Amino acid sequence: MERAECEAAERRLDALEKKITHAEDCIAISNIINRYLLYFQAADANNITATVDWDLPLVWSDVNKGRLMGSRPNLEFFDQRPSLARMPGALVQHESACKVIEIDEEGITAKTAEMSPGFKCLALGRSQVWSMAKYYHDLRKVNGEWKIWHWHWFNFIEGDAGLGWMYQNRSYWKECLYEELDSIHSKNITVPPEPSPYTDYFRKDGHMYPYPEPPAPYAVWDQSDDLTKTRPY
Repeated sequence: MERAECEAAERRLDALEKKITHAEDCIAISNIINRYLLYFQAADANNITATVDWDLPLVWSDVNKGRLMGSRPNLEFFDQRPSLARMPGALVQHESACKVIEIDEEGITAKTAEMSPGFKCLALGRSQVWSMAKYYHDLRKVNGEWKIWHWHWFNFIEGDAGLGWMYQNRSYWKECLYEELDSIHSKNITVPPEPSPYTDYFRKDGHMYPYPEPPAPYAVWDQSDDLTKTRPY
């Protein structure tokens, strides 16, 4: 084989190796997010937290009550799950659909967005709730393993099943109206959440902007967050 043919073959092999690595990374990223969702449904606090690298700087999550900054408030939030799940009638399910994954050129960080339809049966059978939302994640590969770094839950529709999905009713807040549930939510929360820089309610008096948009291809993670807005209205 001539030198030019050898060099061409090496380039093809390099390109093939990059494609294989990218495919493996996409599978691993999808798998870790799906594991998080399944563990969350099962209220498996230990395995939920195992999907996150708590040693990464600026670990945060956005939930219905605000942004939880750092490992301590997030771990306190997840510690509630087993107690809530043991209450009669409690069930939470968030699914993953239409997942978009973008990985940087070095294969170190990733951004994802996905639709996440689901439902909740409030503890003690207080209500049955449809939950239509989206997820956004930043992830990092540490020692060859992908871990969640930032995650944001955009819950733009949540309403009682018997009243229709346009009826807005935040079940998390409704839970806190009941003493037995509020005691679980608040008993171990020592760090209050910070305000989240977004509005995700369904509105009948204006157009909707259902964050997040699919992540765009990028070369290096630049601390841009999930509020990127490209639609001009």
